[in-house]
Amino acid sequence: MRPDLLDLTPARFAEAVEAAGGSREHARKLQRRLYSASGQQRAAGLGPLFALAAGVPRRVGAALAERWSTAAPEVVRRQESAVDEGTVKMVLRGHDGALFETVLFRNRKASGRWSLCVSTQAGCRMACPFCATGKAGLARNLSASEIAGQLLIAREQVPAGERIANVVAMGMGEPLDNLPATLDALEILASPDCLGVAADRIVVSTCGHVPGLEQLSAHPVPVGLAVSLHAATDALRNQLVPLNRRYPIARLLETLRRHPLRPGKWICFEYILLAGVNDADTDADALGPLLAGIRAVVQVIPYNAIVGAPYEAPSADRVREFAARVRASGVPVAIRASRGPDIDAACGQLAGGSQ
Repeated sequence: MRPDLLDLTPARFAEAVEAAGGSREHARKLQRRLYSASGQQRAAGLGPLFALAAGVPRRVGAALAERWSTAAPEVVRRQESAVDEGTVKMVLRGHDGALFETVLFRNRKASGRWSLCVSTQAGCRMACPFCATGKAGLARNLSASEIAGQLLIAREQVPAGERIANVVAMGMGEPLDNLPATLDALEILASPDCLGVAADRIVVSTCGHVPGLEQLSAHPVPVGLAVSLHAATDALRNQLVPLNRRYPIARLLETLRRHPLRPGKWICFEYILLAGVNDADTDADALGPLLAGIRAVVQVIPYNAIVGAPYEAPSADRVREFAARVRASGVPVAIRASRGPDIDAACGQLAGGSQ
């Protein structure tokens, strides 16, 4: 099988075009043509597609098409939420049969704009017990083309005149456990010659993979950062986020304090509320002192039920009380509304179509 051209970052795409006898300007034109094409046009083959690239010698496009291919994942199921209008989940299948999911949802506060929640792995090996993906285990890492390509698929679901403005790597998998492909995908997503998503509209979520965080901090694409915290003590976080046993809270926060933030940007700390587990007043009160010295915002997420997990969501009143106590400790707080729980599209519910 020929290698996938959509796996290439802009720099490596330029190298491939130069190897085919073209120039860097030809590379920019061919890459724009590739990423602006519809799925149907790409499926027709690279030769016909590149023949339409203005200002590029046909021999260059033909040589590139002989060496490379493209293979978008197949959409095997599409579900629209009945309780959350504008939320769509797609189950995708890779070339080897691996299943992963992507969720598209309409922005409630910005007319004509959508957000996309992408997966970085088929499954996940972090084993967080409240998460359907973690309970399923890891099948394999996704390639850069499979990660960024979720946007290529999703944008054809958006009405004419509207666009996907935000991409969050909060779907299946731990992005920093699949670091090389994730970093390449970030370049592809952010490049104006590829998918053209503004870097500050891309967010990577991690459960605390410290070595990956250190490399992400040095990456040239300055994306937003979200950290799945879920507990204020190591004793509790060891249970809820097993990776904490390798990278405990103190080491994680030390790394985050060194993470470069542009003016006006924050690190989002996600906190899934589990009734009777991590929603006590003492849990809320501990977050302010814990996050001192970090430009932080806490996003409180009421637990979304999954099959086989022994947890429940707190009452709506308890969620508001918890958020108020965190806010009183000096940390900005938001309560995240669930999107598409009836189609298992909400936070923690993605399971690769196995549910």
